[in-house]
Amino acid sequence: MQAGSPPRNLTAVPDDNKSSSLSPSDLLVHAGSRVFILRIVAVALALGVELLLTRTLGQEQYGVLSIGLSWLLILSIVGSFGMDTALVRFIPDDLAHERYSLAAGRISYALRAMVSGGVMVGAIFAAGVWVFSPESSPTLAPTLLVIAMLVPVQTANLHRAGVLQGLKLPVLGLMPDQVVRVAILGVLLLALRYLIGDLNSTSGALAVGVSLLGALTVGQVFIRRNTPGQLRGSKPARDNAIFWSTALPLGWMAFMGIFATRADPAIIGWLAGPEEAALFSLADRISSLLLLGLVAVNAITAPLISELWATGQKQELQRVLSKAAVGIALYTLPLAVLIVAAAPFVLPLFGPGFEAAFEPLCWLVAGQSVNALAGSVGYLMMMTGNQRLAALILSVSAIIKVLMSAILIPVFGALGAALSSLGMLLIWNGALYAIVKRRLHLDPTIIGLLGSRKLT
Repeated sequence: MQAGSPPRNLTAVPDDNKSSSLSPSDLLVHAGSRVFILRIVAVALALGVELLLTRTLGQEQYGVLSIGLSWLLILSIVGSFGMDTALVRFIPDDLAHERYSLAAGRISYALRAMVSGGVMVGAIFAAGVWVFSPESSPTLAPTLLVIAMLVPVQTANLHRAGVLQGLKLPVLGLMPDQVVRVAILGVLLLALRYLIGDLNSTSGALAVGVSLLGALTVGQVFIRRNTPGQLRGSKPARDNAIFWSTALPLGWMAFMGIFATRADPAIIGWLAGPEEAALFSLADRISSLLLLGLVAVNAITAPLISELWATGQKQELQRVLSKAAVGIALYTLPLAVLIVAAAPFVLPLFGPGFEAAFEPLCWLVAGQSVNALAGSVGYLMMMTGNQRLAALILSVSAIIKVLMSAILIPVFGALGAALSSLGMLLIWNGALYAIVKRRLHLDPTIIGLLGSRKLT
């Protein structure tokens, strides 16, 4: 089937037969609403677990655990080599053009490479912890050693999420990590608190490990039950050179993205201590509520962008982006006001000392609002073959943030990290938006709604 011809079952979503008759823009609303509801449930669970962690561990131990989890995100991205994102890009196109053997080969090869990468990266990190033995907290080194053992488990989870999202099963792709893992973690924390009383960051990290294994198990069940028959019965074929050439820039972009947006607790812990890392982590978790709309949209649009762009359906792609932008704006703007207004009353509930997270929270809310309202600029670059340019821009943005953090965090602590994050998000989203407009002639913001109406 030629690249310009309409692919078979372009808008089919395997977890809902009704969706097969929907246009891409209607599919966004139909499937996106389910993803959004799932995210609401997930955030409610996550905030409950966060409250349990802060009240149980206290500010210092919660900060140490936050440092460890920040390292887990960084190391798992390094060990995945960008293959999880590459699967999201290649699987929809392979299935749409009936290249089932190639899709099967990519999936099996990526799993082996990502788990092996996780083992290697985790071992190197554990050796570093053992040699340098960080002493800012007596529980930091044991916590980081537990985190090192969890890296291959997390890379396998990233593989699972990439496969399910590539199969256009966004709800099933998010559920293991967003609901199953968090629920298991909450139950374990309650049980440990009842059985052994006082908890520390190391026991918290062990509980995180068990929850990751539970999420991985459930996710693998989802994959086995929902993989299309043609794909399951195909003999794997490989195109490793093309796969690696796409995955590595995506991996670099994912690494710089995580480093720029999720590595702050690790950096703050080094420059200002676990207490400041705890303040930033809590503020960051609360401000991330603003990304619910964008996450729900990206879970649906990522494979759609790949297919619609590859098949030349640019007008329909702009309609999808414009409809998504309206939904994101209607969700993000009122919630930003609500978070800032309610924060002085909510933060003290997390325990003594956490009311100091208010000022960092306000600046993080500003940054995440910009991030959400800019739309799917990152995915537009990655799914249209511009991942190298996006990676370059993100790298520059991340370097600027590191320089800002090195100056601001030692002086202002968590507030300095929040200001650095705001600056980076302004640079990153502004640059990508300008390039998407000029190079792709698309607009993922509410401004693009005017252009999409002209198309109709």
